[in-house]
Amino acid sequence: MLRGADFVAGGLRPPSAAGVQGAPPTGIWRGKPIGNALRELDRFLNILGDEAARLLCLPITRGQHNTANKLHGIAALGLCRADHARLRALGRSRERLYHCNGRLTDDDQSESWMLAAGRPREAHGELAPMADGRIIVVTADDLAAIAAFYRRLAMMLRDAVIGATMTGGDKAALAAAHDLSSRCAMTAA
Repeated sequence: MLRGADFVAGGLRPPSAAGVQGAPPTGIWRGKPIGNALRELDRFLNILGDEAARLLCLPITRGQHNTANKLHGIAALGLCRADHARLRALGRSRERLYHCNGRLTDDDQSESWMLAAGRPREAHGELAPMADGRIIVVTADDLAAIAAFYRRLAMMLRDAVIGATMTGGDKAALAAAHDLSSRCAMTAA
């Protein structure tokens, strides 16, 4: 999960040894690779949500592909409304990037991107004019902010599992939580 976040934060490039952030893809077809990278990052978080639910002895909703709704159902995570709204906006924006190369047709879609990218509401954002509307312009800062958001949610899942297992004292659950924590920490280094 964290390796995927690093890839997105690096402009869809593996993080360099020097930690230099790359620029996101540009050009006429740049929406599909950006949308795909965001889809994969979301899928990693979705699977991590399943594992956290399993370790917390909560019902696992494997058929629930909407990560925002899945994480909203994990009470121990304490997902706030703003995070839930941002995950939903990311879902809409990512699909726009993947399927429509980022083309927007109304103001609601541009609001979704501003929220997804973590931009303040007051920011007008970068939306290039198109003949049939506007197109999302994804900056390196947008990708870094989105990656940091996903990283934070992954750490919240890890912490919820570790916190629950520390109070419960179940050795098998504690070992599984440690394994989940190790997988998260292993990619952070």
